[in-house]
Amino acid sequence: MKEKGVYAEIFSRREGGKILEDGDIVFFAVKDGEIREVSERFSNLKFRVFCHLSGVLTSDILPQDKERASFHPLQAFSRSDPNLWEGITVVAEGTKGAIEILKSFSESLSLKLKIIQKDKKVIYHAAAVMLSNLIYVPLLGAQRLFSSVGIDREDYGRLLRTSIENFLNYGREGLTGPIVRGDWETVEIHRENLRGLEGEIYSKLSELLVKLL
Repeated sequence: MKEKGVYAEIFSRREGGKILEDGDIVFFAVKDGEIREVSERFSNLKFRVFCHLSGVLTSDILPQDKERASFHPLQAFSRSDPNLWEGITVVAEGTKGAIEILKSFSESLSLKLKIIQKDKKVIYHAAAVMLSNLIYVPLLGAQRLFSSVGIDREDYGRLLRTSIENFLNYGREGLTGPIVRGDWETVEIHRENLRGLEGEIYSKLSELLVKLL
């Protein structure tokens, strides 16, 4: 925010910092289970908007006498890197006044703000978890199989990137492989030769892919 010319202060329970009495937006960047308690504790602050960053909870959890919103970045933050914020989509819902202020705030940071209905947040966040967390199930399973035959990430990185690009460019039409070709004999050979967790991953994901198609 400071690099973009937005004045900001950070207060942390562990590290301290400066608490402003007022301003445009106060963000509560705490665990989901602590948002209600922390926002109530600081409800005397005179900010124009009270906002939290939870992907699954709505703005209803914030003090009801405030202009309030939820503001969730559609991004995976595995490290502290400002570049991860460049041009990303942020999903929000909240009161009319809060949304108007968040629109201006997002524009100043070159973020793409998408407004959704509050009753759609759980579905939205579940989809985000599928894409950023659960996708690791086949990735980690394939990594273990590749490692067992002496092939590392540098070798199969191009395959993974191409698969992702195919999906982003063509959706389901970008799918390749034995299932889309109806080559069930190959699928069965795989299943017969895979054991343990990798075998379970392959079989279950194959069954789900057939249903999705």
